[in-house]
Amino acid sequence: MSIIVKKFSEERRGDYFEHTETNKQFRRIVGSLALPGEKPGFVVAVGEELDRDPAAKKRHLWVVGEAEDSLVQNLVTKGIEFLTIYKVEVFCGDTTNELMIRQYLRPLSLRAAPYVDNERSFYHYVQTIQERLADGTLDYKGTNLERLLLEMPPEGILRNADSFPAIAALGMAISYIDTYPPLSSLPPIDKSKEQNLAKSYAVNLGPRKQYGSGWGPGPRHGDRL
Repeated sequence: MSIIVKKFSEERRGDYFEHTETNKQFRRIVGSLALPGEKPGFVVAVGEELDRDPAAKKRHLWVVGEAEDSLVQNLVTKGIEFLTIYKVEVFCGDTTNELMIRQYLRPLSLRAAPYVDNERSFYHYVQTIQERLADGTLDYKGTNLERLLLEMPPEGILRNADSFPAIAALGMAISYIDTYPPLSSLPPIDKSKEQNLAKSYAVNLGPRKQYGSGWGPGPRHGDRL
């Protein structure tokens, strides 16, 4: 039985995803995979909440799935399972190792994680996690990441993904969510903005435009945020 189910909202005019155990609603789930290095490799699935937190001005993130293994084949197998179990929209990771992609990672259609080709990419991923922890928009309670994040190096110490694959995987997933919009799901509509925009058109348009004179464009829907 799937832990994440896909649903459609008429009100929001788009798809969303619901966790069957917690009833939390997500607008997408992003996965990432970090290869084994000094420590076992890691694959993670992170859900981005459907609605934005007005105080934090961003959506909360939840770790909905994770797996740790020293064998790349086992990590890929878990990733393929995550596509079905957690409805992962896209997997990201280090795409600079073309040989590894051809041999093992192709089934995941791995996309490049942000900054993956930068020598300071791991430092960026650590900062990304720390920012989310600081504003309280990342939840990983009950997962192995509770233990693994304790190993996160202090700020200013430049390390790499080989040293901390679990931290790299989580950082890549968060960075991808913060950088790229969803591929398919439509975000919720802010009805107050839509109503205000409609009123502004009514005030600014002349009588002929308001009642359809046949010239000039009519009002359009407001932005879907």
